[in-house]
Amino acid sequence: LFAKVTILDHLLGQIEITIPEKVQDEVLAKEGLEDARLIAQRIKEKKITVKSASTITHLQSDFNLGAGEAEALALAIREGCALLTDDRRAIQTARVFHVEFATALNMLIGLFKNGTLSLEQAKAKLQKLITVGRYNPVIIEKAWSDLQ
Repeated sequence: LFAKVTILDHLLGQIEITIPEKVQDEVLAKEGLEDARLIAQRIKEKKITVKSASTITHLQSDFNLGAGEAEALALAIREGCALLTDDRRAIQTARVFHVEFATALNMLIGLFKNGTLSLEQAKAKLQKLITVGRYNPVIIEKAWSDLQ
């Protein structure tokens, strides 16, 4: 979602983004999609770092996570960093392991509040997030109010 709503490049200017190899593989398998091409390009430009993650089979089976989400969580645990995800199960599992996490919506609001995005830009990106994301209407309502 970060790439789909075009906040990825704004984030790359402010935070270091590292993805596990499995996420890279998933992205490269979707090369026809615009957001996948953007991520692949940022990896090629070395703006996104790719690292190997630890064994993840227990995370996948115990918490019913996809391979990419499990590797991303394992990497966040190992590196002691936050997990950027909009996957509900990955968020729930991050809470179990006391791993900080942020969603695309959280990061969008943060980019607006720190002045990176104008109100108009933030509203347009929020509208796109509503279209491509699966957020609870209460959360969307709170986001609109945070932009006021």
